[in-house]
Amino acid sequence: MQRYLLQRIFFIVFSLFGATLLAFTASRLAPGDPLRLMAGDQNIPQDVLDEWRARYGLDQPILVQYGYYVSNALQGDLGKSYHYVGT
Repeated sequence: MQRYLLQRIFFIVFSLFGATLLAFTASRLAPGDPLRLMAGDQNIPQDVLDEWRARYGLDQPILVQYGYYVSNALQGDLGKSYHYVGT
């Protein structure tokens, strides 16, 4: 019985890791720069884009970004939408 429970727990953890990795990777492989998508048709200066990149953690290494993604997802925060910015 203990072995069965350990197998199930391992499978659940492995599945959740795979799902988060897949979602994170899919969002990073999307075409275009997320900050340019946020800016829309506006001509935003590069220094402002660099500030946004730092604010959203996009200047961090990819593994650090994934760590933040998982940490925030465990707290129910799935991030900001780059497409649907408040009006």
